Amino acid sequence: MKLATRKQLIGLCQRRYVEVELPELDASVRIQSLSEKEKSDYETRIISKNGRGILKVRLADATRRLIALCVVDANGDRLFDNTDLSIIAEMDSFVSSRIYDCLLYTSPSPRDQRGSSMRGCALKKKRG
Repeated sequence: MKLATRKQLIGLCQRRYVEVELPELDASVRIQSLSEKEKSDYETRIISKNGRGILKVRLADATRRLIALCVVDANGDRLFDNTDLSIIAEMDSFVSSRIYDCLLYTSPSPRDQRGSSMRGCALKKKRG
């Protein structure tokens, strides 16, 4: 395998989108990949101030924060913001878990290294 060039790596700055089918709504939601900056900002919010592990209180809403960051409309605009975390907290956990599992597929994290179950994740892959 050859080494990637700078130009090839810069070409990876384009967002990836995946549609997650939600049969309960007879609809789907669109999720977008995170940029490296967005991913780092998200991870920083759940790590303790001294950098030694994840804080329980911040982990409690980590899933909701990730859903708010990644669920977008057809134009790529976020459907939720951080003020919607309490609304997302009331979402049916079966649905939020399906979205979250697909988010792990779309925006790889250390957990993915161990393998995500992808349970119930009906995907329609799309670019741009």
